[in-house]
Amino acid sequence: MRRNAPHRVYITLLRRLVQHRFLNSLLMIAGVTVAVAMVTSIDLASDSSLKALAYSTRTLRGNATHVITAYPRLIPAEIYFNLRSQLRIRNSAPIVTDSVRIVQLEQETMTLLGIDPITEAPFRSYLGSATDNPFASGLALALIREPYSLLMSEEKAAQLGLTPGDTLTLQFRERKQDFLLLGYIDPGVRDVSGVLENLLVTDISNAMDFLERPTSLDRIDLLIAVGDEEEVTGRIRDWLPPGVELETANQQIAAIRNLTAAFRLNLGALSLLAAVVSMFLIYNMLNFNVMKERRTLGILHGLGMQRIQIFFLILVEATVIGLIGIVAGLATGYLLASQLVDLVAQSYGDLFFVETVRTIVPTQSTFLKSILIGIACSWIGAIVPAYSATRIEVAHVMRTWSTVEDTDLPLGRYNLVGLSLLLTGALMLLPQLPLTVTFAGIFAWLIGSAFFVPILLRKTVQLCLSSAQRGHRSLLVMVLRQPLRRLGQSSVAVASLMLSLSVIIGIGTMVGSFRFSVEDWMEQVFQADIYVTTGQNRSHSFLSSEPGAGVSDVELPSIPPSVLAALATLPGVEQITTIYETELRSPVAGLVHTIVLSDDDAKHTRRYTSRLTGKDNIWDRAKRENALLVSQALAHQYDLEAGDFLPLVTRYGVADYLIAGVMQSYEVVPTVFLDESVYRRAWDDHHISAASLRLEEGKPAQTLTAALEEIFHRQEADLMYFLNQELRSSTLALFNRTFTITSALQVLAMLVSFMSILATLMSMMLDQARELATMRAVGMNRVQIGFFLVLEALVFGVSAIVLAIPLGLLLSAILIYIVNARSFGWQLEWSVQPWELGKAFSVAFTSALLGCAYPIWRLRNLNLLHSALSVD
Repeated sequence: MRRNAPHRVYITLLRRLVQHRFLNSLLMIAGVTVAVAMVTSIDLASDSSLKALAYSTRTLRGNATHVITAYPRLIPAEIYFNLRSQLRIRNSAPIVTDSVRIVQLEQETMTLLGIDPITEAPFRSYLGSATDNPFASGLALALIREPYSLLMSEEKAAQLGLTPGDTLTLQFRERKQDFLLLGYIDPGVRDVSGVLENLLVTDISNAMDFLERPTSLDRIDLLIAVGDEEEVTGRIRDWLPPGVELETANQQIAAIRNLTAAFRLNLGALSLLAAVVSMFLIYNMLNFNVMKERRTLGILHGLGMQRIQIFFLILVEATVIGLIGIVAGLATGYLLASQLVDLVAQSYGDLFFVETVRTIVPTQSTFLKSILIGIACSWIGAIVPAYSATRIEVAHVMRTWSTVEDTDLPLGRYNLVGLSLLLTGALMLLPQLPLTVTFAGIFAWLIGSAFFVPILLRKTVQLCLSSAQRGHRSLLVMVLRQPLRRLGQSSVAVASLMLSLSVIIGIGTMVGSFRFSVEDWMEQVFQADIYVTTGQNRSHSFLSSEPGAGVSDVELPSIPPSVLAALATLPGVEQITTIYETELRSPVAGLVHTIVLSDDDAKHTRRYTSRLTGKDNIWDRAKRENALLVSQALAHQYDLEAGDFLPLVTRYGVADYLIAGVMQSYEVVPTVFLDESVYRRAWDDHHISAASLRLEEGKPAQTLTAALEEIFHRQEADLMYFLNQELRSSTLALFNRTFTITSALQVLAMLVSFMSILATLMSMMLDQARELATMRAVGMNRVQIGFFLVLEALVFGVSAIVLAIPLGLLLSAILIYIVNARSFGWQLEWSVQPWELGKAFSVAFTSALLGCAYPIWRLRNLNLLHSALSVD
């Protein structure tokens, strides 16, 4: 052949691909598109959510390099004055902030930020570009001169129909105050995250007065030069009183990134499962194309084309398809991310922080990862068909009757490869290895199990065939012989559908087990009948919110003692337990969410994963020995167990606390549980953010709702209450929102499984045109032929679901006992979900029936006589 002949052959064959195998190519492109789109969308949604958090934090904190905070209280204002006068730290700015409402916007919450216009310029450009003169823009002087004045974003002002000089009314708790709009916030940069749209900037004196904090600050922002950082921060830390801490400005973002790392890794790994199924789809369709073009490939080999050239011919075909799928997948993934980002941000909001994501932030690493995955899917799926194409001989393809029977598969070799992958995957599941290696082990298990499909399918079909032959069911015998005659194609069809169904079963069983465990946990923990709260404490559930700023003795909304006394007089109230939620700092664990209880309502029903030995009630023992209890998340993250010590920064310095037990709980944020007496001795804090009421047995909680409203009204207390069932329902609602993104991945897995079975059945059934023509010639009508094809499709569906059930249950056990335990420290109870098995059955049968619909329609219009006489 001439030197440029292979190039022309490549172009000719690719043109034939587009013209004669268009639907096959379209399905392969769709497979790559879905895989790339899933990976791209999940990565973009997760990265955009976290970048929105980082951007909004930088926008609010500006150029600050360090922050002075206090937990669980606010900072006395005198610390700021002494910081500037005694330590001579000039680049410092006091901040007072809280959530308020604009009366005109009813329920919409805004952030009121109190700043010192004189010291603000180096940190933020809200008053105009930072200069040495703080009054260069005129807004700084106006904020100081005009009482109760503020700045807001131009977009929000336009939304409210306000212009400079207008008045708006702010509400903080029960207090309302008119503020004068002086002008607009100058962000200095484009407000990508929209954080400034919900920001109101005022002079710090106005904020301290309106928020009723005359002597307290939320934080102090510092700007420390890089060269002086070690010396200056050392002086500040030595000078600060106990309970007041110096941290870097990005420390909180880093902590949240660490918390979300496992969640993001789980989502990313689940999205990669689509890539595995796509490989099988590409393999099957390319293998079908090779069989259809075997005559052409054999002739080319006979004319002198080398085997390596034929090998690369198939790889070129896969590469072209892969590139088209990658481009489509990147575009689809970007569009899908705009929808998924709300689900991911909502999950992060329920688990870690609250943030609004306005824009998708594409990154080169995300696109490069997606491109590599698309290319890998195409090439790995094409290797075996390309190798098969090199083995085609001219003598074989020139026969008049060329069959695609492949019963002589190297099953022993397949079993050996599968066993090797299973053993490798088992080693990767060892707890000493990183979580990424664990997920690689799961993929090795899934792919290894696919290599056992040929032998399992053959044995199963042979067993069914023997029963059908004894029953003289000729049509069923003909159907069952088809998988045996095309064992290679049949195995790929069953394997790809099996993997998709196993993912559906595995994820569904894991989520169902999680829900079952949470419901069982709520039965243990929520023992009270009514919960009264100030409305600003965090929900006592397995989904905790972002760690917030500490509070001082005066400013925190607290349930007044008079209200507690009135609640105790309600008829049928047997016991009242006070609750206080705050944050404490630990030199080991950083900022930890803390729940302070006067008594544990669930101390007789609560379960512990680790506890001190003895018959005493562990809560009473912790109270007696000045100890504490920790959540599973905290114990897992810092490798703690009962008997260890956890240091905490108290009001009087650092103290080591004995861990009496590790509570079975589903908080994501590390949490410490303290008895009220233990907490007050060390922190001298008497706030109460909630109370639980246990009623006498047989006393309905609904009968006290009117009395509760009366007490709140009479005491002029801004309180709310929840019944036990309402609190459980809200907790389950958070649970359902958190796993919405997982359900979306299940839907995409169903889509991939449908495309896979459609591609396989279409290729196999169209390949049977010669046989179907013979059946038609010997007397079978079109209805019987259609019924034959439906039965054949159901054989694949039933085979796949039978193999998928044990694999899916095994996958769920790995996700529950290994992945979740290592990611979050949770101990879940494995529970088989009949609904998930039923869902997998419905997907299998629906995919099989829909997969044979097009071939039946195609064969109905096909000239069967032409098919019988056709060689190719």
